[in-house]
Amino acid sequence: MNPNDLYEKLRDLNQKLNGTALEFTELHEEMIRLMEKNAELVIEKPKSS
Repeated sequence: MNPNDLYEKLRDLNQKLNGTALEFTELHEEMIRLMEKNAELVIEKPKSS
């Protein structure tokens, strides 16, 4: 494998990794929002019953 092929492979892997990291961050933020919403619902529930 020549150095250019290796460079291309590394660049492609880096781009995939960056995309995965961004997706992970977005999913993590969504998970936090859902947990906060869940906490609100749990707090509200006893008041209504």
